Amino acid sequence: EEWHTILDRFFAILTDGMHRFEGTVNQYTGDGIMALFGAPIAHEDHAQRACYAALHLRDTVREYANAVRVRHGVPFGVRIGINSGAVVVGKIGDDLRMDYTAQGHTVGLAQRMEALAESGHICLSEHTARLVEGYFEMKDLGRSKVKGVNEPVGLFDLEGVGAFRTRLDRSRARGLSRFVGRDADTAILEAAFQRAKGAGGQVVGVCADAGTGKSRLCAEFLDTCRARGIPVLEGRGVAHGKSIPMLPMLELWRAFYGITERDDPETVRAKIAGRLLLMDDAFRDVLPYLFDLFGVPDPTNPAPAIDPEQRQKRIHGVVKRILHDPAFTGQTRVFLLEDLHWFDGASDAFLETTVDSMPATRDLLLVNFRPEYQARWMQRSYYQHLALQPLGPDAIRALLRDHLGEHPSVAALPESIHARTKGNPFFIEEVVQTLVENGHLTGSRGAYKLTTPIAALEVPATVQAVLAARIDRLPEREKQVLQTAAIIGKTFTEELLRKVIASVSKIDETALSQSLSALAAAEFLFEAALYPHLEYSFKHPLTQEVAQGSQLRERRAKVHAAVAQALENAGGNLDERSAEIGQHWAEAGESARAARWYHRAAEWAGLSNLNQGLQHWRRVRELAPSIEDDAERIDVSLRACDQIFNLAWRAGGTEEESVAVFEEGRALAERKGDRQALALFIGRYGLIRASVAGRADEYIRYGIEAARIAENFDDPGLRAAIRTWPAYAYFLTGSGNEGLEWSERALADVGTDNLLGKVFIGYSPRVSMHHVRASASMFLGRLDESRIRFDEAERIAAEAGDLEVDGWIQFTRMMLAHACGAGDSTTDRGRRTLEAAEKLDNEGSRSIAYAVLGYEYLLGQQLLAAREALLNSARISKSQSTVRHLLPLGLAMLSEAHHALGERAEALATAREAISFASAGSLHYYEAWAQLALTAALLATDGAIPRAEIESALARAEHLVESIAARALSPQILEKRGRLAAALGDAAASGRLLHEALDLYRNIGARGHAARLEKELAS
Repeated sequence: EEWHTILDRFFAILTDGMHRFEGTVNQYTGDGIMALFGAPIAHEDHAQRACYAALHLRDTVREYANAVRVRHGVPFGVRIGINSGAVVVGKIGDDLRMDYTAQGHTVGLAQRMEALAESGHICLSEHTARLVEGYFEMKDLGRSKVKGVNEPVGLFDLEGVGAFRTRLDRSRARGLSRFVGRDADTAILEAAFQRAKGAGGQVVGVCADAGTGKSRLCAEFLDTCRARGIPVLEGRGVAHGKSIPMLPMLELWRAFYGITERDDPETVRAKIAGRLLLMDDAFRDVLPYLFDLFGVPDPTNPAPAIDPEQRQKRIHGVVKRILHDPAFTGQTRVFLLEDLHWFDGASDAFLETTVDSMPATRDLLLVNFRPEYQARWMQRSYYQHLALQPLGPDAIRALLRDHLGEHPSVAALPESIHARTKGNPFFIEEVVQTLVENGHLTGSRGAYKLTTPIAALEVPATVQAVLAARIDRLPEREKQVLQTAAIIGKTFTEELLRKVIASVSKIDETALSQSLSALAAAEFLFEAALYPHLEYSFKHPLTQEVAQGSQLRERRAKVHAAVAQALENAGGNLDERSAEIGQHWAEAGESARAARWYHRAAEWAGLSNLNQGLQHWRRVRELAPSIEDDAERIDVSLRACDQIFNLAWRAGGTEEESVAVFEEGRALAERKGDRQALALFIGRYGLIRASVAGRADEYIRYGIEAARIAENFDDPGLRAAIRTWPAYAYFLTGSGNEGLEWSERALADVGTDNLLGKVFIGYSPRVSMHHVRASASMFLGRLDESRIRFDEAERIAAEAGDLEVDGWIQFTRMMLAHACGAGDSTTDRGRRTLEAAEKLDNEGSRSIAYAVLGYEYLLGQQLLAAREALLNSARISKSQSTVRHLLPLGLAMLSEAHHALGERAEALATAREAISFASAGSLHYYEAWAQLALTAALLATDGAIPRAEIESALARAEHLVESIAARALSPQILEKRGRLAAALGDAAASGRLLHEALDLYRNIGARGHAARLEKELAS
């Protein structure tokens, strides 16, 4: 019986501890009691509550266990384990008894933490420790292998309460960022302070979403007050304090009485009595009640037992008398009460009393809270509401510059971070901190470098905790509406939400309208449009993301299905919403229906939105295997594979994807027996190998294979389209004769028809083959003929309206300008090409356009602009894995820009990188160009000339030129040999070689080079 009494008492303690963080899970086992077993502590404030509850539980049990041990000799203790993360909560039991239990990996890891804890200790996982770091004292126990987890888990022993009370404390410990963008808000606070001094007490409420900067604004203002000698008193609500009466108000009044944590009860009573009796001896009667309130009752003079309501009135009366007392009101003070949304009921009542007393003072009461907090006293005339807005673009740039620095590798990050965080300072800081912790950023604050690519900016656990905790505090009906809306999307119509709600819940239209109004008042949502339909939008995109992710998979699937069905039933232009419908069916687990809708979306997007179309086709390929009908499944899958190749060479892809898609698509085409589809697919794969991997040799191989399959096709447009691939493949190697041969064969098919065959490849075979002919003439050293053919190709491209091929023409005219020695000016071609690339909206065209622009700047001696444009071209090509076959040429030109700027080390490194790419891909002409760029950089060496390396580079260039008959570069090789002879002091050999180069320049029509060299030799 006594043992059962012990257990009953223990469970009472346990339940009390669990209620402190809104959990309800207890479990008794044969070998002990698991405290906090499986508790869903997913949020930062929940984790804090759990830790406070655990400390309370541990300390209470220690006291009780000692008594048990002394009286009965029975060892009795508690060990506690806490883990944080997402859990699945479901019903267990039968129809007569239903309970809820938490399941999943997070719960399992909580069990492991409990098992690893020593008796009388609290073991935290690294996931919880990360959420409560600084708020509690923890001892790092190192990492340990835990059953069911692949990697060792960090363990921490929870020892006691830490120094941090708020997130601002944590930010201070890291180092506060620059205080930017709040000048107008600070001016409002200062104006309110001046009104309080002159006209009577004022109340200002700073209202904003979590992380917007309420605490920082108030802290900065209070720092300026202290600097001016203005007395400041502070109190704050905390996440775990909602169930602790008077916690924030006691903090404020402890500051008023000068009470510290080191003061014993007698000292506390002396400070309270001394301060009050000095003001008015009449306070003596209420001292016992105040001593009780502060937890230091006087054993010699206990407070009389009276009704709690009467007790509260007496204490409130003390507050009013203090605030009205002349000794107190003689000097203006600033009171700060933070986070009213975490105040308990007693503190709210105390706050109302304080607000009501303000007009009789000369004080400023500054409070802050989140939008969901409302109170009657906000209607007072002396109350001013300050709604804090997210930071503006200029302030965000300044803040991110302070965090990231200005290294080129982080140049694109600010825009991405702004889009993700919407100007919320706390979210910005946490995203940057997460990138640092995950190893994406290295360096120090203000001087970071991006070291690994970032696929997507994840939501930091700290940010997710803040948002999820705020959603959890909503009433159940509003939470359900918000979660349902989150599944629909960032913006949704009231009509659509109403239809979905009707399918998945019992909320009627009146209740729905009330819930939407409440969510808008709390600033979770806002009215985005009134006409033609009432539309709502989430105020912050991360709120939608967290609200959506906080639901069980089963419910999410049910809501997604309801949304998809409602969208289908709505009718109208479903093409525009086909991707949205497909996404909802996919999330609902209806993969076959999703595949059909994504197929419709991909066909509708077409080439008008290349990137979007590519993503849709990838989803079709992913979902198509679920289609039951064999013939439909093959057709849809093959179409998806083919179109992925058709778009990915422009927009970018990966080698892994291209190999997998090729194996799948080729097998499907052969199984179907569709020779046309097979030829197109093989040819596209060759182009993908060039664009994604930079392999011209493989482009030739697959292009010729496709062309051979197409030899007997009756469709001349199809034959011409397929023949463009080997023609372009030889163009990439610089093989002029083969390029001419294949281009002439394709032109024989299309004649003068600019559109014939375009349907198969997305550009005009006629225009593109005229481009190859002009380029082939250039490679072969027939520069005058090449100029004429380029003019013709440009005219036909303009006639056909083919912007894509025109961009390629401008790229090759830039090569012609290089061969001619700038005799063929490219003035304004670069900008025009870039404008066209923006219209085409694909990364391949942008990379090409920046290369054209960069070389145009280089010819015009605008060297810094040239370097920047060429760096942009290389960055796009590398990061997006697109037009990699053109990357070596862009790098060779970039090396020339570095050389012209005197950046010798960069010139050498870039030229060698170009050579490496070109050699690996059999891009012979580009490699020869890069070898010449390397030679130029080596010839500029200070001190001894690296003769062997230069001769090796020139020998390699000459071998490449001879192998493809690329006479356009032959005189440049001769000229470089002459420069080397001069550098080595052999004037005779130099003169002979330079004259040979001059003759060859004249012979091939390179008039710019000829004029330059002739002038040099004459002088």
